[in-house]
Amino acid sequence: MPAVTHPSHLEVERIEQWLSAAAAGDHEAFAGVYTGLLPLVWATARRVLHDRAQTDEVAQEVIAELWTLAGRFRPERGNPRAWAASVARRRAIDRVRHQRAQHRVELRAAALMPPPAADSVAERVERVLEYEHLRRVLLSLTPLQREAIRLAFYEDCTYVQVALRLGIPVGTAKSRIRGALIRLRRELEA
Repeated sequence: MPAVTHPSHLEVERIEQWLSAAAAGDHEAFAGVYTGLLPLVWATARRVLHDRAQTDEVAQEVIAELWTLAGRFRPERGNPRAWAASVARRRAIDRVRHQRAQHRVELRAAALMPPPAADSVAERVERVLEYEHLRRVLLSLTPLQREAIRLAFYEDCTYVQVALRLGIPVGTAKSRIRGALIRLRRELEA
């Protein structure tokens, strides 16, 4: 990701024009919004998340959100870069909160699991180690991938149901599940 530089007044005006054009439905303005704001959005999200994969995902979500919310931007209320940074920071904080909540749910679920009926101490230790490895591998997925896997495999949802529950296109649901399964297989085989 390129370094974030302090923009000139002209660059800020150009971003304002792209946002205005985007609000009016100009799809070509997206390229300007993307190139003008992505480095700032990415850097802002990275300061909160500390994980490159999640930072990339949040940055893309924020750029899409800025595109759809372009009509709400008001130049008289502030700088478009400050607006974009605040949206990115808020989205990244939401991601951290979601991760923490998901982790608490996983811990509660693990605490409720009955202890395995094992014939020996060695078998119990082996099962605990396998469970911990699987838990670490699941935690290596992005929160969106984990949620898609949870819906598909723990709630037996179809791709269409996963897409509806997550509010995403069916193709995106399929991609998230497929990507998560590839990553899980790679991690479990390592």
